[in-house]
Amino acid sequence: MHYLTELGAKDRIPLKSKSDDFKAIAEMCQWLAHPNEMGSPPHDIRQVDARELFWLPTSDRRKLWVFRYEYPPRHSKTEPEIDHGLVGSVTFALFGESTPNLSAEQVYGLHCAWELE
Repeated sequence: MHYLTELGAKDRIPLKSKSDDFKAIAEMCQWLAHPNEMGSPPHDIRQVDARELFWLPTSDRRKLWVFRYEYPPRHSKTEPEIDHGLVGSVTFALFGESTPNLSAEQVYGLHCAWELE
């Protein structure tokens, strides 16, 4: 979207990519791809939940998204790396703090506690 805008071709941006859900998943993928994080986009990512909540760390209501992402086994491991991340406040994934079977509410709680620290 940024590149098409730079080129003066805003009208060529696909409608789907203008949605808040698309922007949130793109932000999570970009964050995970950073060299200080996972270093590449996830092999698979899906939106688990999105809702507006009163967010205690910022004392306001905001829309938050929870994503579940997966990377193929790395570093001599045999199991894929599956975790959760959150967008809408501080974009972050609590590596090793969540497990693949956590509910969205549990991920919100973990992330909220992390932000409050």
